[in-house]
Amino acid sequence: MRIIGFTAFTLLCYAVAASAQANGHLQIHYLNVGQGDATLIISPLGETMLIDSGPFSASNCAGPTGIVTQLTAIGLTHLDYHVASHYDDDHIGCSDHVLARWPVQRKALDRGTLNPPSTQTYTRYVDAVPAIQRHATEFGQDFWLDEMAAAPVRLEVVGVNGNGAMGSLTERDRSIVLALHFGRFDAVFGGDLTGDAVHDIEGVVAPTTRESEVYKVHDHGGATSSSGTWMAVVHPKVAILSVGNPNALAQPTQAALDRIRAVGAITYWTTAGSGAPAQAPYDIVANGTVSIDAAFPALEFTVTHEGMSDTYMSWDSERETRQDYENDEKTEVAVFRPSSGSWFFLASSFGYTASAHHSWGIEGDIPLSADFDGDGLSDLVAYRPSVGTWFIAYSSLGWSVTNYGVFHWGGFPDDVPMPGDYDADGKADIALYRRSNGTWVIRFSSLGYSASAYGSFGGGGTPGDIPLTGDFDADGRTDRVIVRPAHGTRTWFVATLSGGQQNYAYQWGAETDLPVSGDFDGDTQTDLAVYRPSTGAWYIRFSSQAYSYSGYASIEWGQPGDQPTIGDFDGDGKSEITVYRPSTGQWFVLFSSQGYSASSYGVYQWGTPDDTLIK
Repeated sequence: MRIIGFTAFTLLCYAVAASAQANGHLQIHYLNVGQGDATLIISPLGETMLIDSGPFSASNCAGPTGIVTQLTAIGLTHLDYHVASHYDDDHIGCSDHVLARWPVQRKALDRGTLNPPSTQTYTRYVDAVPAIQRHATEFGQDFWLDEMAAAPVRLEVVGVNGNGAMGSLTERDRSIVLALHFGRFDAVFGGDLTGDAVHDIEGVVAPTTRESEVYKVHDHGGATSSSGTWMAVVHPKVAILSVGNPNALAQPTQAALDRIRAVGAITYWTTAGSGAPAQAPYDIVANGTVSIDAAFPALEFTVTHEGMSDTYMSWDSERETRQDYENDEKTEVAVFRPSSGSWFFLASSFGYTASAHHSWGIEGDIPLSADFDGDGLSDLVAYRPSVGTWFIAYSSLGWSVTNYGVFHWGGFPDDVPMPGDYDADGKADIALYRRSNGTWVIRFSSLGYSASAYGSFGGGGTPGDIPLTGDFDADGRTDRVIVRPAHGTRTWFVATLSGGQQNYAYQWGAETDLPVSGDFDGDTQTDLAVYRPSTGAWYIRFSSQAYSYSGYASIEWGQPGDQPTIGDFDGDGKSEITVYRPSTGQWFVLFSSQGYSASSYGVYQWGTPDDTLIK
């Protein structure tokens, strides 16, 4: 979703933001340095990273519109990290001027000394960087801004020196590729990486990255950049094109623009360039710096150019409905009453006081909730085990009895319905977990749920395994989980699609614990949790701490018989701890924004003992 606004107030806010370094948000400034690249990242607490410094000339470096002047105008006071994506002049030409004004405080990152160029530009760069601070990056490394803060910014090296590609590589092929992660926002910076037929380095690096909100266009929109493979994986909402006007390379090229437009991205240009013309509504020529601003948990981000601002939803927040039936980005309280086949909701926008009632279904149906049509709202689902049929009532059609989809598929007595977005297309897929053999059978929405278009995964499970889902690697795809009670403990087996369906096992929890999963720390990765009915205690292992034994929270809250559930009830991007008490029809919600404090919770008296939780 894109929301566009331009007012005098917006312009004033931008002027204030541009004059101060830290504003409590993530800022990314794509500077207008002509035919080159220079990007300044400012963390919410004011730590900084500069990626590249533009082409060399006296005016480009220190002139009235040069990079030193631009960084000074933004309010730069210090530089924590300097990154040379690669050693071409248009990327490190002014590095000596920048580092003379702002000596690097922590590390100067580059691709190392493998096959260095014999150019004056490279020599000036080496002379400007103290040897003790120069650091050759390696694949898989992480660098952090605000590392000790509650909302840090992570920069991950997902590519460098072609990621081991064979053959003779060009300097462009050796570019460092950085992926930035901040809450639900991701951005990728890849220098002059290309995807030509000889060395498709974009194709080599693509599997190591993931869908991102913002993509800095490789190689200034050169003919072999932004390959189909790369764009299919990164699938940006926004692409930033840093290009000079004029330039001798006739960039950007039509071929690159066509591939970017094919995924629906909106491209912001620092200038009009000298190649293919901008085309509305895909392209916006800023004729200046383009800036990104995102406040944690980054449910949305803003692109500012020439005093105007466009706001976009992040992919994760647009797709993750959290049982959101009214489009307010908060979970609604919902139950299914088998005796009447009715669905009841307490609307979060009314403080969980006003109920909505939809009569649809029969006793014995398994109630579920997921977004099957990609409109950002949860749809109602009844899975009928007796006939293996899915009944989906779409929220976009008003949950009407006459407007629903019926899919006859399943029917094994031990099938467990587990819908989720397994292919990251923004729509929930129909999925079953078959207890008898531990196999997941998935019909993909992108293929129309057809009988011939499904995947079968896993096997080797046991009848006592408990299936769960979640996004444990934050790649936008639902991952498959089984929890196995054995010998007084529980073992979690997590299969992530981005890891080649590799299983990760975590032995943790008592045999009688009820396993649940959710994002309790707002880092967009699913955390492991168990609810212990005997004591009413919750134990949470955070993905940000690698699910370690020492990295968990214990919250003593609840009573025997309570049913645990998870949702984001206050819209802060973190899961709340919730129990439903069937004996009284009460919901108890501990809000993450208030620290899960025993004194800070909501109680909602609503429901009957025979109601079933919608999950």
